[in-house]
Amino acid sequence: MGILRRLLALTTAALALTACSSSITSSPDAPIVSSPSVTAAGATAASSQGGPKTDVTLATLKTAEVPAHCQLPAQRLVDGHARKVVGYGKGELVLDKGTFAFADVLGLGYRQGLVSYECSLGGPTRPAKLLLVGSGGTLLGWYDLATGHERMHADVNSLSSAGAKTTLTWSAYDTEGGPAVRHTAAVTFAGGELRVQDTATPYLDVAGTRADFVSPDGTYACSLAKQGVDCRATDAARKQAPTTKGLCKNGLDPDTLSLAGRASWTCRGNTIGWVEHGSPNVDWVSDYGEWKVIKGSGYPREIAVLPSGRTLVAGDLRCTMDASAAVTCRNERTKASFKLGKAGVTLG
Repeated sequence: MGILRRLLALTTAALALTACSSSITSSPDAPIVSSPSVTAAGATAASSQGGPKTDVTLATLKTAEVPAHCQLPAQRLVDGHARKVVGYGKGELVLDKGTFAFADVLGLGYRQGLVSYECSLGGPTRPAKLLLVGSGGTLLGWYDLATGHERMHADVNSLSSAGAKTTLTWSAYDTEGGPAVRHTAAVTFAGGELRVQDTATPYLDVAGTRADFVSPDGTYACSLAKQGVDCRATDAARKQAPTTKGLCKNGLDPDTLSLAGRASWTCRGNTIGWVEHGSPNVDWVSDYGEWKVIKGSGYPREIAVLPSGRTLVAGDLRCTMDASAAVTCRNERTKASFKLGKAGVTLG
């Protein structure tokens, strides 16, 4: 009789386990997604718990989970602000128009939120972190805009989404109003990481200053600002110069090219600034240009070189160095331009 009771109990337990297992595997409301885990790149893997998901809204973002940032601990925000702070520390979301977006980045069937989180410890803000926020304010991933450059600050300029495509524009700079590297990038999530990948060649905006630079072969130097760009002509370009009659009041040979509203020769002589360390208009070189000693350039020490493939922009004016060490400067508003290199000059 005792043996029969034990067999009956074992049979009942086995049936209960089978029913339980069946109810778990057949449930349509329990998606299986990996739990949060920190990756080597500093992003957290996507996470999801069971239950229906709702689109993230602006209100959701204001109560989102955020990662540790500039000594502020990881926490949940209150009305878009960090409440757990260190000393004079401050952490907050950047909720200006156009600096946040909503898209189903992870393909979870609802819209997640993308937003910039910045912090400071009583001084200037540190490079921001781009957050990916899920239903209920869950932090799904983040990307540090300090990645890959040496600038002191990095800010989100705009975020936009069209379907599954999300576009980010952001800037890295050292001082407000100083040279800033401008990026246009795609935001994706792959391999457990939130990723920001440039979709266009970054350029350096020097709108608030001047940028003096030398070509990679050392044959000419230029000075760029919003008001215009001047370049000392190469030997080959001088041979193409027009006669001075009606061009130069003093009868000087033009040796400088100029571009403002239009491209032309000038008669002002060598107006280009000094381009060595300590000069006033070479701050742009940090993290973007190159310091080089070029034999025969006339400069005995390291000079500020604009490398091939790099672009400087000031207002409507844009100068790009190509692989042959020729620079093309163009006014994007008037479409006037010149191309200057060792082979000569072309005015457009």
